Amino acid sequence: MRLVLLLSVMFMLVSCGGSGGAPASVSSTTNSVVGSVSSATTSREQSSAASVSSHSSSSAASDACPEGRRIVGYFPSWQGSVVDIQYDYLTHINYAFVMPKSNGALEPMMTGDENELMELVTLAHGHSVKVGIAVGGWNDGDDSAFVALARSAATRTLFVQEIVALVERYQLDGVDMDWEYPSTATQADNFLLLMQELRLALNRLEREQFLSAAVVAQGDWNGQYILNDVFAEVDFLNIMAYDEYGALEHSSMEYAETSLDYWIARGLPRSKAVLGVPFYARPSWVAYREYVASDTANACIDRVAENYYNGLPTIRAKAQLARTNACGVMMWELSQDTVDQTSLLKALWEVSEGSSPSYICPN
Repeated sequence: MRLVLLLSVMFMLVSCGGSGGAPASVSSTTNSVVGSVSSATTSREQSSAASVSSHSSSSAASDACPEGRRIVGYFPSWQGSVVDIQYDYLTHINYAFVMPKSNGALEPMMTGDENELMELVTLAHGHSVKVGIAVGGWNDGDDSAFVALARSAATRTLFVQEIVALVERYQLDGVDMDWEYPSTATQADNFLLLMQELRLALNRLEREQFLSAAVVAQGDWNGQYILNDVFAEVDFLNIMAYDEYGALEHSSMEYAETSLDYWIARGLPRSKAVLGVPFYARPSWVAYREYVASDTANACIDRVAENYYNGLPTIRAKAQLARTNACGVMMWELSQDTVDQTSLLKALWEVSEGSSPSYICPN
């Protein structure tokens, strides 16, 4: 199954839960059907939103979020502009990606990316938003550099040293490890060692640093190789509850529920659980903002033709689920959102804050 999945994903453009390529633009063919609204889909969204409260666990109400509720957005280096980010609705931004080499060193950043990262840090810090560096990503399914560097104490040491140097150079606030994915018992052990050594190094810095990791949604595809001991090393896990393999609706409400259930049942504290949501459709890989630009009504549904995404009702339902059963939300990725009243990020923030929605979908 993994081979089939890899071959199918290799030629696709990717998200944080996939490879890292830019999404396609809306084609003229897609535009011709963008205005179509499925009453069945709308009804299903309303049902999902109404069911959130009944799904909450018995322990969730008493399990506090001591670090507050996180709203974590990924920003890819290859698209979008940092000046367009809606900083007021975020707590964390992960700049994606810096790539590791098999010898433990990091691939050098391009000059344009360095300048962009510095501008991002300045703007984010001006809004009291933390900035982390995301390491790795899907990379067309090639995690061989992680596999190689993690197996040796010497290469792990070099990797940690280079990460720390990068954090200090750009005045970053943390590191998000995105090894997709440790897939053997040996790799699981080495990933734990890598996270432990990185945690110790970050703790020695003068400025407090967060350490997080992006993880597969469930244990059906290598989730079991993130060992429970990793939980103690991270401030939070970004649970990529999207791109469900073989699903027509790649990021359904049910997938969000069962993904949180999986990690929390394994012992991940609710305070460290961050639920991931997509800002794009599959199989088209088209950004949410492009569908809304074609027809504002598309903000209130989850499907245009055969392409499935999360519109405002589903995003709000997932935000409420995360408010009840986790301590944050994450999205791939920020440039795919609108910046007006239909913004998915703004909707996530409003639910997290317990505020009334600023945009009401018509019945």
